[in-house]
Amino acid sequence: MPRINGSRVIAANPNNPILFKVPACGQGKLHFSSIDLPTGLSLDSQTGIIQGVITQKGEFPFTVVVEDECGKARRELIAIIGKGLCLTPFMGWNSWYCHSELISEQAMRDAARCFVEKDLINHGWTYVNMDDCWQAIRQGDSPIQANSRFHDIKTMVKDIHAFGIKVGIYSTPWVSTYAGFNGGSVLHNRAFGVLPETERLQIDQIYGRWPGLEKQKVNLIGDRWLFDVDAKQWGAWGFDFVKVDWLPNDIPTTKRIYQDLQQAGRDIVLSLSNNAPIENAEGLANYCNSVRTTSDIQANWSLVVRNFEQQQPWLPFMRPGYWLDPDMLLVGNIAKPNQQNTVFLPSPLTQAEQRTQISFWAMLSAPLLISCDLTQLDEFTYHLLTNDDVIDINQDYPAQAPIRVSQKNGIEIWTKSLHNQGVALGVFNLSDETRSIEIDFARYFDKENDILNVWTQQKLDASSELRCEISAHDVLLFKTTI
Repeated sequence: MPRINGSRVIAANPNNPILFKVPACGQGKLHFSSIDLPTGLSLDSQTGIIQGVITQKGEFPFTVVVEDECGKARRELIAIIGKGLCLTPFMGWNSWYCHSELISEQAMRDAARCFVEKDLINHGWTYVNMDDCWQAIRQGDSPIQANSRFHDIKTMVKDIHAFGIKVGIYSTPWVSTYAGFNGGSVLHNRAFGVLPETERLQIDQIYGRWPGLEKQKVNLIGDRWLFDVDAKQWGAWGFDFVKVDWLPNDIPTTKRIYQDLQQAGRDIVLSLSNNAPIENAEGLANYCNSVRTTSDIQANWSLVVRNFEQQQPWLPFMRPGYWLDPDMLLVGNIAKPNQQNTVFLPSPLTQAEQRTQISFWAMLSAPLLISCDLTQLDEFTYHLLTNDDVIDINQDYPAQAPIRVSQKNGIEIWTKSLHNQGVALGVFNLSDETRSIEIDFARYFDKENDILNVWTQQKLDASSELRCEISAHDVLLFKTTI
């Protein structure tokens, strides 16, 4: 039987273009149809891509039907118009821990192609985002254009959209980006801090590789604000998402960025980075769709496990359209950021640690951004990224923050309420040793329900008890079956 996956929610503003690929798997060729599709939208019966414009604010439920050679599946979806963007956490790919300083049009096209060819698109993976290092040198007060590694950025975005995939870009309100390229503001003295061409690693990397912006003293908002000019250019190119990177993420600057994006001519999701101050948590929620709650992650266990504490004070602020972002998933073949990377090696995280990272991010309803070389996607990573039951926990709507209910001897137990009175349960062994555990499912689940171990796909009785061992740094993840 076919299965429909991913988010159940389309979120947009009135009169702005909608692009939504219905993620679905099945046997052979799939056929898509709908019941009560909102006025202004169309569904391609062959690709499952929904496009169009809804002019009115409101909530518009409808049904999608997918048919394959074995049968039919249907799912209730809802278009929510005028109540914010990104009402379920975004899922996608980012270039930073892969191509980093060598991000290119070809790399973006390859990532989008891999989403389709490796079927990630049919499990809810939606965005292909370029991080820092795409920029050419700004000319006067004109919008920043792409550097020589990009042939035609507007056509690139259009071609990626044709797959049903959304596209993201990167900026900062500072004079310099973290990697030393032009940011969203300039100084009156535009020569200040600019390195001689002979000292640059790339001609457009005018302030030098990080921490060059600190040495050159250009990690500040300049005298002239040009973010608004850039935002209109991103809208004209067709971008759907922007990561804006500086610190501290203050509320007045975020509000100004938000207002500029409202003038871009299309919906653009705003993702803030990095290490936002907790005291700004509520204020930032009015202007952005996600907030980086930590500094940059690295592929070591200590920086994964720190999130079990660091996310705690943020949890009361999480809600649909405002997601807590602990940074990217370091799975698959990756490389060192801030480098000109052409070789990508398996993540230093163990398989157990990768499973734990994805499981906890799912419980947090955190954005799921991978940053690996998708052309080398191995079987283990593929199965991590296409476990639809894990993704269902992450994409549940309306999302509820998880609760830590137990913490003893390195074992943490977290629960999360799901829609239709469902429950997810995560048992995390954060210790460095194998632990024996006992779980009385009746404490967490309705005894009438069946539950599923989402990583093993074993079905269990909610009235039963489980006694087992859990390896160091590993996880058991369960959810109600509906």
